[in-house]
Amino acid sequence: MENSSNGKIARNTTFLTGAFIFQKVLSFFYFAYISRQLGSENIGKYVWALSFAGIFALFIEFGLGPVLTREVSRNYEKAREYLSSILGIKILFSVITVTALLIASHAMGRDAITMQIIYIAVAIIVLDSFTFSFYSIFRAYQKLHFEAIGLTIYQLLIVGSGVAGIVFGLSVKGVVLAVLIGSIFNFAYSLSLVVFKAKLKPRIRFNKKIVKLLLKIAIPFAIAGLFFKVNNEIDKVLLGVIAGDKYVGWYSIASKFNMSLTFIPGAFATSFFPAMSRYFMTSKSELAHTFEKAMIYLMAVSLPIAAGSFVLADRIILKLYGPAFEASIVAFQVIISGLVFVFINYPIGNFLNACNRQKLNTINMGIATAVNIVLNIVLIPKYTYIGASIAAVTSAVVLVSLGLPWISKIAPYSKKLLISKFAKLLFSSTAMGSLLYLFRDGISVLLLIPIGMVIYLILVFAVRAVNLGDVTALFRSVFKKQNAKNTSNNN
Repeated sequence: MENSSNGKIARNTTFLTGAFIFQKVLSFFYFAYISRQLGSENIGKYVWALSFAGIFALFIEFGLGPVLTREVSRNYEKAREYLSSILGIKILFSVITVTALLIASHAMGRDAITMQIIYIAVAIIVLDSFTFSFYSIFRAYQKLHFEAIGLTIYQLLIVGSGVAGIVFGLSVKGVVLAVLIGSIFNFAYSLSLVVFKAKLKPRIRFNKKIVKLLLKIAIPFAIAGLFFKVNNEIDKVLLGVIAGDKYVGWYSIASKFNMSLTFIPGAFATSFFPAMSRYFMTSKSELAHTFEKAMIYLMAVSLPIAAGSFVLADRIILKLYGPAFEASIVAFQVIISGLVFVFINYPIGNFLNACNRQKLNTINMGIATAVNIVLNIVLIPKYTYIGASIAAVTSAVVLVSLGLPWISKIAPYSKKLLISKFAKLLFSSTAMGSLLYLFRDGISVLLLIPIGMVIYLILVFAVRAVNLGDVTALFRSVFKKQNAKNTSNNN
C-alpha cells in the first residue's frame, strides 16, 4: 500500500514539476516576444505594476496556502472548515490590501497607463490568492496533476491572449489583460475542482478559534514569504520610482534569464531535502556528504552557464530581444556573474530548514533583503539599472555568506573538498568561456551553446573536477521521481 501511495505521489509530482518547467520555458520566450513588441518603456510599466502589486499580494495570502495544505493533510475531515475560515480571512485581507495598494499607487503619482495596469493587477492578485487556496486542498490530498493541468492551460491562455492583444493593437493593456484572462480561468477551474472533485462546498466563515489558530501558524510562513518576494521585486519597484520605466524594462530583460533558471536548483532541492531531513536525525556524516554533493553539482551546473552567458551576452540579448534592449547587456553580465550564489543558496537554505533552523534562515533572508533595499536606494540614483543589478548580486552573496558558516556547526563538511572542486570547475568554465569568446564572431549562437557544453565536459573530466559517477548521480538527482513538495505559483 505504501509503495502504491509513493508511486502515486511521484507521478503527480512529475506532472507538476513538468508543468512548472513548461511554464518557465514558455514564459521566458513569451516575455522576449512582448518585450520586442512593446519596447523598453511599456515593458517597464508592465513589469513595475505587476511587481508592485505582487508585493501587496503577500498581505492577502499571508502564508495561508502552506498552512492549509499542512493542516488538511493531517485531518481531511476539517478541510471544509479550514478552507471556509481561510476564505473569510482572505476577503477581509483583500479589502484592506487593495485599499492600501490603490492609495500607495496614487500617492506615487504614476501615469495613466501604469494606473490602468495596476487596476487590472488588483483583480489578478485577488483571484490568484483564492486560486492558491483551492489548489492547496489538492496538494493536501496529494492530487497534484489537477494543478499541473490548470497551470499549463493558464500559461497557454496568457500567451495566446497576449499575442492576440498585441496583434489587435491593444499594446501593454492587452498583455496585462491576458494575465487577467489566465487568472480568471485558473480561479474558475480550481474552484470547480474543489466543488465537484473534492466534494467541498466552502462557505465564508469567521470561526474565531480557527481563525486565530490559522493566523498564528501562518505568521512564520508570511514573514518568510514577504522577505522572499520583497527581495525579488523591490529592485524593480524602486527602479521605477527613482529612475523611470525604461530602466525597469532594461533591468527586467537582464534579470529574467536568472529567474528562468531557478527551476534547476529547485529540482535539486526536491531531491536533497528529504535526505537531509532524514540524515539530520540519523547520521551527521551522511548529512555533510549530502550537502557536499548538492554544492558540487550546483556549482558544476551554474559556473559554465554563467561563463558562457557572460561571454555571449550581447549575442543572447540582441537575438532574443532586439537592438532596442542593447542597454541590457551590461546589466545581464553583472547579474549572470552572481548565478552561482543564487544556485548554491538552495542547498544552504534547505540544509538549515532540514535541520530545524528555519528561523535562522528567515532572519538571514531578512538581512539580505535589507541590504538589497539599502543598496538600491544608494545606487539607483547614480547608476540606475546597473546599480540595481549590483544590489541583486550583492544580496545573493550576503545570503550565502550568512548561511554557510552555520553548516559546519551542525555537520562538519570538507571545506577543502569544496574549495578544490570550485577551483577546478571555475577553471573549466573560464577556459570554456575564453574559447567561446574566440569562436563567437564566426559561429551562430545556436551552435556555440552545444559546442561550449562539449568543451566544458572535456575540461571537467580532464582536470578531474567530476567523474562519470558524478554525472550519473547528477542526472538521477534532477530527473528521478521525488516526493511531493509545496511550490508557489508565479506569473
